[in-house]
Amino acid sequence: MYICRQCPKATRDRCIAQSHASPSSKEMIKRAFEARTDTEEMWRILQMSCLRIREEQEAKTYRESVLARRLRMARDGEAELLEGVEEVAPAEPGAPPISVTVEPVQPEVREVDRVEVKPPPPPVAEEVPERRREPERELYSLVLESTRRRIALPADGEVVLGRPDPNVDFFPDIDLTYEDQGRLAVSRRHAKIYGDGNVHYIEDMGSTNGTRVNTQTLQLGQKHKLCQGDRIVLGHCLFVYGPTPRWLVTPPNHLKSRFYLLTPSSGRRIDLPDQGELIVGRSDPALSFVPDIDLGDEGMVGERVARRHIKIICQGHTHSLEDLGSSHGTKINGTPVLLGRIIQLTPGDHIWLGGCVVAYEIEVRGI
Repeated sequence: MYICRQCPKATRDRCIAQSHASPSSKEMIKRAFEARTDTEEMWRILQMSCLRIREEQEAKTYRESVLARRLRMARDGEAELLEGVEEVAPAEPGAPPISVTVEPVQPEVREVDRVEVKPPPPPVAEEVPERRREPERELYSLVLESTRRRIALPADGEVVLGRPDPNVDFFPDIDLTYEDQGRLAVSRRHAKIYGDGNVHYIEDMGSTNGTRVNTQTLQLGQKHKLCQGDRIVLGHCLFVYGPTPRWLVTPPNHLKSRFYLLTPSSGRRIDLPDQGELIVGRSDPALSFVPDIDLGDEGMVGERVARRHIKIICQGHTHSLEDLGSSHGTKINGTPVLLGRIIQLTPGDHIWLGGCVVAYEIEVRGI
C-alpha cells in the first residue's frame, strides 16, 4: 500500500477529487491530511482511484503467457525439422525438384544415463486455519474497566477508536458507542493505536475532549509509547493496557467457557455454538433471506453489512472466520481479511463488517 501522506499535495488532491466518496467525506479527508491525522482506511479509499497505481498499470509491458510460449516453442520445433530438408537439383530439365530428408542423428543413450525421476509427494493439507496455532510472541490488548470488554491490538498495523457517523461515511475499527452512552464524549476519530514490531503507540487525532495516558494529556499528533499497566482515558471510557493472558489465546479444555459476539453499537450479546457454521449478514425481506446472525437491526451501521457477509466456523474451543465476498469488506483489528482466507479468532478480536463492528468474546467459569 502506498503512503498517501508522502504524495505531492496536487496529486493527492486529484485522487481525492476522483474518489467515490461523498463531497462531505472528501472535505473531511482533505482536512485530515492538512492536520496530519489521516489513517490507513483513508489511504485505501483513495487508492481505489490512485493516479500512481493507474500509471504503473499503463506502463506495464506485455509478458508472454505460458500458452504463447508453448506455441512459439512448437513453431520453433517445426522450423528445426525443416532445417534437415534439402532440395536436390532435378536430374533432367523440366523435372520437379527432389527433396531428400536428412534424419537428425540422435545421441546414443547409455544405460548409466537413464535416471528414474520420482514424482513429488502430494501436498499435505493444513488442518489449522491461517492465523495462529500458538502465538510466536506475546499479544497485547486494552481492557475497558466499565464493561471488561477486551480489545485486541495488532502487532503491526493500526486501529482507530471512536464512534461511527454514517452521515460523513466514517466507521472506526473500534466502536465505543455503547460505552459512550450517547454523551458524545468520544469523538468520531478520537485516537489511534498502532503497533510496530509488537510495540504499541497511541496518538490523539484531534478529539474534542482529548486523550489522557495516566496523568498526561496528549497533544495533537503526539505519539506516546504504551507500557504495561498504562491507564488510558477517552472521554468517559477508561482502558488498561497490558498483555493478553495465554489461556485466552488457547483456552484449556477443562475450563467451562462460552464464546459469544458482542455488538458495541447496541450492547447485544449473541452466543456461538460449539459446532457448525453460521452466516452473519443482513436480512432482505424482498428475497426472503434471513442469515443465522442478523445485523440489520443495528441501526444505520447495519445497512452496510452484506446479506451474506461472513461465515463463522465453530469447532469446540476454536472459531474461525471467512469473508464471503462482501462489497465493503471485512477487517479484524484493523487488518483486512482477504477473500478466500480462513482466519482463526482470538477473544478480544474486533470484526469490522463494512462499518458495523462486532467483538469476539469469551465467558469463563471456574477460574
